[in-house]
Amino acid sequence: MAIPVPTRQSGFTLGDPGAPLRLDVFLDIQCPYSAKAWPTLMALCDAYPVAELSVTSHLMIIANHRQAWDVSRLVHAVCDRDPQRFRAFATFLFERQESYFNGAFKDRTHADLLAHCDHLARVFDPDLKEIVSRMDSDRVATLVRTPIRNAALRGVWATPTFFLNDGELVALGSGSDLSDWRDVLDPILAQD
Repeated sequence: MAIPVPTRQSGFTLGDPGAPLRLDVFLDIQCPYSAKAWPTLMALCDAYPVAELSVTSHLMIIANHRQAWDVSRLVHAVCDRDPQRFRAFATFLFERQESYFNGAFKDRTHADLLAHCDHLARVFDPDLKEIVSRMDSDRVATLVRTPIRNAALRGVWATPTFFLNDGELVALGSGSDLSDWRDVLDPILAQD
Protein backbone atom coordinates (compact mmCIF):
# COMPACT_ATOMS: atom_id res chain seq x y z
CA MET A 1 0.00 0.00 0.00
CA ALA A 2 1.40 3.37 -0.99
CA ILE A 3 1.59 6.14 1.57
CA PRO A 4 -0.30 9.26 0.44
CA VAL A 5 2.00 12.07 -0.63
CA PRO A 6 2.88 13.99 2.55
CA THR A 7 2.18 17.70 2.69
CA ARG A 8 5.66 18.35 4.08
CA GLN A 9 9.01 16.66 4.61
CA SER A 10 9.30 13.98 7.25
CA GLY A 11 10.32 14.87 10.75
CA PHE A 12 10.65 17.90 12.97
CA THR A 13 13.60 20.17 12.16
CA LEU A 14 15.32 22.33 14.73
CA GLY A 15 17.71 24.80 13.12
CA ASP A 16 18.18 25.96 9.54
CA PRO A 17 17.48 23.14 7.04
CA GLY A 18 20.17 24.71 4.81
CA ALA A 19 22.85 24.55 7.53
CA PRO A 20 26.20 23.01 6.58
CA LEU A 21 25.63 20.34 9.24
CA ARG A 22 22.34 18.50 8.74
CA LEU A 23 21.71 15.74 11.24
CA ASP A 24 18.84 13.34 10.62
CA VAL A 25 18.04 11.12 13.59
CA PHE A 26 15.61 8.23 13.58
CA LEU A 27 14.06 7.79 17.02
CA ASP A 28 11.38 5.61 18.56
CA ILE A 29 9.42 7.50 21.22
CA GLN A 30 9.25 4.27 23.27
CA CYS A 31 12.93 3.31 22.80
CA PRO A 32 15.05 3.67 25.95
CA TYR A 33 18.16 4.27 23.80
CA SER A 34 16.38 7.10 21.99
CA ALA A 35 15.44 8.55 25.39
CA LYS A 36 19.09 8.29 26.47
CA ALA A 37 20.29 10.10 23.31
CA TRP A 38 17.65 12.86 23.45
CA PRO A 39 19.30 15.18 26.03
CA THR A 40 22.58 15.10 24.08
CA LEU A 41 20.74 15.91 20.85
CA MET A 42 19.11 18.88 22.54
CA ALA A 43 22.49 19.95 23.94
CA LEU A 44 23.80 19.87 20.35
CA CYS A 45 20.97 22.15 19.25
CA ASP A 46 21.95 24.56 22.01
CA ALA A 47 25.72 24.32 21.37
CA TYR A 48 25.65 25.28 17.70
CA PRO A 49 24.07 28.30 16.03
CA VAL A 50 20.93 27.43 14.03
CA ALA A 51 22.75 28.57 10.87
CA GLU A 52 25.41 25.87 11.41
CA LEU A 53 23.40 22.83 12.52
CA SER A 54 19.94 21.48 11.88
CA VAL A 55 18.62 18.40 13.65
CA THR A 56 15.66 16.61 12.10
CA SER A 57 13.98 14.01 14.29
CA HIS A 58 12.09 11.27 12.47
CA LEU A 59 9.84 9.11 14.64
CA MET A 60 9.80 5.48 13.60
CA ILE A 61 8.43 2.47 15.39
CA ILE A 62 10.38 -0.59 16.49
CA ALA A 63 8.24 -3.72 16.24
CA ASN A 64 8.45 -4.74 19.90
CA HIS A 65 7.46 -1.28 21.15
CA ARG A 66 3.72 -1.87 21.16
CA GLN A 67 2.68 1.59 22.34
CA ALA A 68 4.97 3.51 19.98
CA TRP A 69 2.43 3.78 17.15
CA ASP A 70 -0.18 5.49 19.30
CA VAL A 71 2.31 7.64 21.19
CA SER A 72 3.80 8.76 17.85
CA ARG A 73 0.28 9.67 16.71
CA LEU A 74 -0.05 11.62 19.95
CA VAL A 75 3.17 13.51 19.21
CA HIS A 76 1.92 14.60 15.79
CA ALA A 77 -1.53 15.49 17.13
CA VAL A 78 -0.06 17.63 19.92
CA CYS A 79 2.81 19.23 18.02
CA ASP A 80 1.05 19.89 14.72
CA ARG A 81 4.28 20.51 12.76
CA ASP A 82 5.76 22.92 15.33
CA PRO A 83 9.42 21.92 15.90
CA GLN A 84 9.79 23.87 19.16
CA ARG A 85 6.63 22.30 20.56
CA PHE A 86 7.97 18.93 19.42
CA ARG A 87 11.20 19.56 21.31
CA ALA A 88 9.29 20.35 24.49
CA PHE A 89 6.77 17.49 24.11
CA ALA A 90 9.36 14.86 23.15
CA THR A 91 11.41 15.87 26.20
CA PHE A 92 8.26 15.59 28.33
CA LEU A 93 7.45 12.13 26.91
CA PHE A 94 10.97 10.73 27.14
CA GLU A 95 11.01 11.75 30.81
CA ARG A 96 7.77 9.76 31.31
CA GLN A 97 8.60 6.84 29.05
CA GLU A 98 8.13 4.28 31.84
CA SER A 99 4.43 5.18 31.95
CA TYR A 100 3.80 3.86 28.43
CA PHE A 101 6.49 1.19 28.14
CA ASN A 102 5.52 -2.44 27.51
CA GLY A 103 5.60 -3.43 31.19
CA ALA A 104 3.24 -0.64 32.17
CA PHE A 105 0.74 -1.87 29.58
CA LYS A 106 1.19 -5.61 29.98
CA ASP A 107 -2.40 -6.16 31.15
CA ARG A 108 -4.00 -3.01 29.80
CA THR A 109 -6.14 -2.39 26.74
CA HIS A 110 -5.88 -0.12 23.73
CA ALA A 111 -8.59 2.05 25.28
CA ASP A 112 -6.37 2.37 28.37
CA LEU A 113 -3.51 3.53 26.16
CA LEU A 114 -5.67 6.14 24.44
CA ALA A 115 -6.85 7.39 27.84
CA HIS A 116 -3.21 7.57 28.95
CA CYS A 117 -2.32 9.53 25.78
CA ASP A 118 -5.11 11.95 26.57
CA HIS A 119 -3.81 12.26 30.15
CA LEU A 120 -0.23 12.92 28.98
CA ALA A 121 -1.42 15.58 26.55
CA ARG A 122 -3.45 17.36 29.23
CA VAL A 123 -0.60 17.30 31.74
CA PHE A 124 1.66 18.79 29.06
CA ASP A 125 -0.91 21.41 27.99
CA PRO A 126 -4.15 21.67 29.99
CA ASP A 127 -5.78 23.60 27.13
CA LEU A 128 -5.57 20.68 24.69
CA LYS A 129 -8.98 19.42 23.62
CA GLU A 130 -10.15 16.33 21.68
CA ILE A 131 -6.64 14.96 21.41
CA VAL A 132 -7.73 11.36 20.73
CA SER A 133 -9.91 12.44 17.80
CA ARG A 134 -6.97 14.45 16.40
CA MET A 135 -4.83 11.32 16.70
CA ASP A 136 -7.32 9.49 14.43
CA SER A 137 -7.03 11.90 11.50
CA ASP A 138 -5.73 10.73 8.12
CA ARG A 139 -3.22 13.58 8.17
CA VAL A 140 -1.70 12.33 11.41
CA ALA A 141 -1.59 8.77 10.07
CA THR A 142 0.36 9.98 7.02
CA LEU A 143 2.76 11.96 9.21
CA VAL A 144 3.42 8.85 11.33
CA ARG A 145 3.85 6.48 8.36
CA THR A 146 6.19 8.69 6.33
CA PRO A 147 9.29 8.48 8.58
CA ILE A 148 8.77 4.73 8.90
CA ARG A 149 8.93 4.43 5.10
CA ASN A 150 11.97 6.74 4.98
CA ALA A 151 13.68 4.61 7.62
CA ALA A 152 13.08 1.46 5.58
CA LEU A 153 14.42 3.10 2.43
CA ARG A 154 17.59 4.11 4.29
CA GLY A 155 18.05 0.69 5.88
CA VAL A 156 17.36 1.92 9.41
CA TRP A 157 16.38 -0.96 11.69
CA ALA A 158 17.32 0.34 15.14
CA THR A 159 16.98 3.55 17.08
CA PRO A 160 18.56 5.92 17.46
CA THR A 161 20.25 5.97 14.04
CA PHE A 162 22.06 9.11 12.92
CA PHE A 163 22.81 10.48 9.45
CA LEU A 164 25.01 13.54 9.05
CA ASN A 165 24.70 15.25 5.67
CA ASP A 166 23.15 11.99 4.38
CA GLY A 167 26.05 9.80 5.59
CA GLU A 168 25.35 7.31 8.39
CA LEU A 169 27.18 7.94 11.65
CA VAL A 170 27.74 4.44 12.97
CA ALA A 171 30.44 5.50 15.43
CA LEU A 172 28.06 7.64 17.46
CA GLY A 173 25.19 6.24 19.48
CA SER A 174 22.97 6.75 22.48
CA GLY A 175 25.98 6.71 24.81
CA SER A 176 27.81 9.47 22.93
CA ASP A 177 28.12 12.76 24.76
CA LEU A 178 28.43 16.33 23.54
CA SER A 179 32.23 16.16 23.30
CA ASP A 180 32.00 12.99 21.16
CA TRP A 181 29.68 14.85 18.79
CA ARG A 182 31.89 17.94 18.72
CA ASP A 183 34.86 15.74 17.76
CA VAL A 184 32.93 14.79 14.63
CA LEU A 185 31.11 18.03 13.84
CA ASP A 186 33.75 20.69 14.49
CA PRO A 187 36.27 19.42 11.89
CA ILE A 188 33.51 19.35 9.25
CA LEU A 189 32.57 22.94 10.06
CA ALA A 190 36.23 23.96 9.91
CA GLN A 191 36.46 22.60 6.32
CA ASP A 192 33.40 24.50 5.11
